[in-house]
Amino acid sequence: MYSDPVPGDLKALLHDRIETYEQLEILRLLHRNRVDTWTAERIAQQLNLTPTLVSSALDGLCANAFVKARSVLHDGAMAYALAPPPRGETLARLVEVYEEQPIEIIKLMSANAIERVRTAALRAFADAFVLHKGKDNG
Repeated sequence: MYSDPVPGDLKALLHDRIETYEQLEILRLLHRNRVDTWTAERIAQQLNLTPTLVSSALDGLCANAFVKARSVLHDGAMAYALAPPPRGETLARLVEVYEEQPIEIIKLMSANAIERVRTAALRAFADAFVLHKGKDNG
């Protein structure tokens, strides 16, 4: 009998709340290094990502309460930390499954991304056929 390596609640979390690999890698980094102070610039350097990608990913993670801005440092940079439990416990499980089954998580995230693109394309296509009141159709 086939056992799904990714539990349903983590699938839902990835589908609904974590949209990019950058977000997942940031969560993984913060989970492994909880005592450190992480700025967006330091995260970008550690993960070899552009500061723009990291800032965008952090915005999404903060909006979903996975990461919180902990403090403003002396140079004006924001320090980030992983969310406290219970959200932090779920993220810990996600990181654990990601480290044990990276291919499964990557396949799932890729499928979610394709679904988001298809949904956006269908919406755009449908919107092209919506008749707007008050517009001259001739």
